[in-house]
Amino acid sequence: MSIKTAFPDASNQMVTLVREGPLFIMTMKTGENRFTTQFVEALFGALDEIERVREQEDGEPAALITTGEGKFFSNGLDLEHAISTPGFFDDYYLKLLTRILTFPIPTVAAINGHAFAGGFMLALAHDYRVMRNDRGYLCMNEVDLPSPLHPGMAAIVRIKMTPKTYRDCILQAHKFTAKEALEQELVETIVSGGEILEKAKELGLKWSGKAKAGVIYGSLKKEMYIEGVKYLNLQIELKDAVIRSKEDKIAQLQEALIVYKDTLIKSQKDLIAELTKQPTTNERPFNGYNNNGYSCNSEYRVFVGSVKPDMSKTKLRRMLEEQFGRVIHMDLVISKSCAFVTFESFETYDAAIKQGNVYIDGCAYSVQAARAQRRKTR
Repeated sequence: MSIKTAFPDASNQMVTLVREGPLFIMTMKTGENRFTTQFVEALFGALDEIERVREQEDGEPAALITTGEGKFFSNGLDLEHAISTPGFFDDYYLKLLTRILTFPIPTVAAINGHAFAGGFMLALAHDYRVMRNDRGYLCMNEVDLPSPLHPGMAAIVRIKMTPKTYRDCILQAHKFTAKEALEQELVETIVSGGEILEKAKELGLKWSGKAKAGVIYGSLKKEMYIEGVKYLNLQIELKDAVIRSKEDKIAQLQEALIVYKDTLIKSQKDLIAELTKQPTTNERPFNGYNNNGYSCNSEYRVFVGSVKPDMSKTKLRRMLEEQFGRVIHMDLVISKSCAFVTFESFETYDAAIKQGNVYIDGCAYSVQAARAQRRKTR
């Protein structure tokens, strides 16, 4: 199967991809290989291409070799770009680390030169590492910049090192030589510069057969590195939570404005009706009780059951309005997996009751008249 070999394209080869049997060799070619939006997108493109091929060859041996050129494996982030580009960490760099950390085939970093900060993180995210013994250091220099370390990045370092090595790495910004990296088990082996890629290929071939496990291989890595995966995605989850919170607050304000507006309109209609003694509406009368004799608190109020834990007020309101009509108030009770919804008119209320169910994302939510207190009869 033919593959795309240059990313983002042949005229701008920031990353190249070569296939040798079961091995996919991904080479970073921007000099210091500092991470920018465009460079990460090029790496994403190469990883996407590998996964496209794997979809056709699932169950076959495979391994990824990642390397650089010249004196650098990667010199880390382009700090000016990272700081000035909104979303760079969440949407690009941290996602890159997550993809490599959980990539569904064996991965080997062929560390051809210096791997500093974010570049060292990229190497650590691989399953195996081979380092040349005559050039390059491994170093996390955030303490000297100074710069904070994202919880997800710290988790990867913590997972991949002993406590003492972790301390020296983070708090001392220790520059590990190849010999020290081998002694501290940061790499599997060290070789001369001319042998680095061949040794990485040898290691990749050795473990490529494990890719026959298919998606299970990736799932096992997600479980192994669950702490790292969790913290790498933490900022994205927090951002989504903030967005949901803002949506809920907006929905609450909209509901309050609707209720206020309806109250004013009702007061005006009541005043006109009292003065003219004429009916103010041709809507079907509603006496506060449904056909089963249950009180609805004089509103067109229904009970929605089987509400999922991740359902938001905004989404539920939108889905109900699309199927039945305008909703003027809603109480969402996630702890009880239910909601109490008040429709604007008898027609919308009646349509919801008669249908009995509403389907959202393929799940059935029960709809019935809200039962507050049964009317007493004599």
